[in-house]
Amino acid sequence: MGFNKFAIQLYLRFGLLLVNLIAIAFLAVKSPYTLLPIALGLVAFVQIFELIQLIQKQNKKISKFIFSLKHADYNSNYLEQERGAGFDELNEAFQLITDRLKENKLENESYLQFLNAIVEQIRIGLITINSAGEVKMMNHSAIKLLNLPNLKKWHRFEEKSPEFAQAVNKLGESQKTLLSIAGENRNRQLAIHFNSIKLLGEKHKIITFYDIKNELERKEIDSYNKLISILTHEIMNSVTPLNSLTDTVGDLVRSEDGGVKKAGEILDEDVEDIAASISTIQKRSKGMLNFIHDYRKIAKIPEPSLNETAVKEIFQNIHQLMQSELDKKNIELQCHVQPAPLKIYLDQGLVEQVLINLIINASHAIGESDKRQIELKAYPQEGRKIIEVKDYGKGISAELIDKIFVPFFSTKKTGSGIGLSLSQQIMQKHGGNIEVKSKEGEGSTFQLIFRF
Repeated sequence: MGFNKFAIQLYLRFGLLLVNLIAIAFLAVKSPYTLLPIALGLVAFVQIFELIQLIQKQNKKISKFIFSLKHADYNSNYLEQERGAGFDELNEAFQLITDRLKENKLENESYLQFLNAIVEQIRIGLITINSAGEVKMMNHSAIKLLNLPNLKKWHRFEEKSPEFAQAVNKLGESQKTLLSIAGENRNRQLAIHFNSIKLLGEKHKIITFYDIKNELERKEIDSYNKLISILTHEIMNSVTPLNSLTDTVGDLVRSEDGGVKKAGEILDEDVEDIAASISTIQKRSKGMLNFIHDYRKIAKIPEPSLNETAVKEIFQNIHQLMQSELDKKNIELQCHVQPAPLKIYLDQGLVEQVLINLIINASHAIGESDKRQIELKAYPQEGRKIIEVKDYGKGISAELIDKIFVPFFSTKKTGSGIGLSLSQQIMQKHGGNIEVKSKEGEGSTFQLIFRF
């Protein structure tokens, strides 16, 4: 209906005022009575005053409503205010808008509380700073990782944790860095990511960071638990037959009274059995030594020395090293880096070891395949950097793909089963991991995923 009542009242008042003014003009010319026009003039003055009052009341209501919107005050109840005088519909409209805005405000506040609760729960440190250097948010993880109170100004970080502030100040848009911070009980290896966002015309800096050393230690514990289980299994498999064979040899050389037989007392067939048993024991002992040697390789992976390294340089080294061996198998190695200047924080020696292992595995997987090609690629993706080794060989079955990174598991008769396990552990020490995609008959793709 709009504000029909208010409009009608305006039209009515303007109409009566117009009639009154016409009457005053007519009487002033035609009437001999001077008091009558004066009386009508007073009535006209009252009409004008009442009209102004009506408009002012309307303006006051609108001004009050706008003021309450400006200050987000939605507690006014317009339905309980002045009724009649054409304000009923206006009050109802104001109340409807106020109720809707109040609901939206409550929803936004609830959603903000929900987001704040999530931010406080995540294990990643989060700090946001506005253009004036004021810290708008610092979650619990940030306080814990930096061992600082909830600071409100960025210059306080520069005073309390200068190494952290200096590392952040050096970062550009969407850049990352690693920082080692000494703690009371242990050092922290922080991965720091810097970004910014423009909110309501103001630029806000967003700093996120987490302790990669803690994550690596947790993964290492899981790996060691799996490794111990496999070690126990392998050792028992070797020790059990060795124990049985030594018992057999002991029975053959021991006399009935518990002593040792003389050379002439041992039968020829017993000597053959003893020789066979000793040969078997020797082979199994050698196998155990090889197994322990492989285990030491896994147990003694050095801590990576991370440096920003051009991937193109790594690929050139790998190509030069592997090309001769691949040529013998008639396999082509293709290398692609996009963009060409791509750099990654890594230990070049360890990562080259991983790539060599993956390329050797890929060459075995190709076998007699028609497409004799291995592709080595590097590219950034969603804030991460990826090195990819792809072959077009026989692929890996769905049943085995979850087991290939388990230490000492191998699908090859002559394989030790530690290559992929070593590679996975090296990548975990880099704060990354290896992912594999494979389909039988179509080949496999191994991805080394780096966070920097």
